[in-house]
Amino acid sequence: MIFIFAAIMLLINVVMTPLAQAIWGNYFVGYKTFNDALNSVFMIQFAKGNLSDLLEINYFWSLIFMFMYYSMAVFFLHAAFHQI
Repeated sequence: MIFIFAAIMLLINVVMTPLAQAIWGNYFVGYKTFNDALNSVFMIQFAKGNLSDLLEINYFWSLIFMFMYYSMAVFFLHAAFHQI
């Protein structure tokens, strides 16, 4: 069961990484390359990312990213939980 959750969260992180790189890649070192951006997106998942700095750069796109990221995580994990 934990493998399904981990696989879904890995998929969500990989899908959301190019968007994060497009939004914050010009401003932060942690988003310059795909590997760095993937690491930073994983940090957001574990609540270790500094979201206030991200919102200061571009509030509109950062808000869209956060809404998509957390809604996808909640809905997909919730659906996966009910399918198990």
